[in-house]
Amino acid sequence: MIGRLIRIALILSLIILLLNRLFSRRQKQELHFWVKITAAALLLVSAAALLWHMMI
Repeated sequence: MIGRLIRIALILSLIILLLNRLFSRRQKQELHFWVKITAAALLLVSAAALLWHMMI
């Protein structure tokens, strides 16, 4: 399990490094906006699922 998490973190780091080198400043700002929106949505869905699970 720990190895899988480390592998995912490594792959994400490599992707971020590539995006940082390949994209322009404007593209990076747009990507940052969508990453923040996606992270907030995932956090809300996770919280809702946890509350739903605690209610049942």
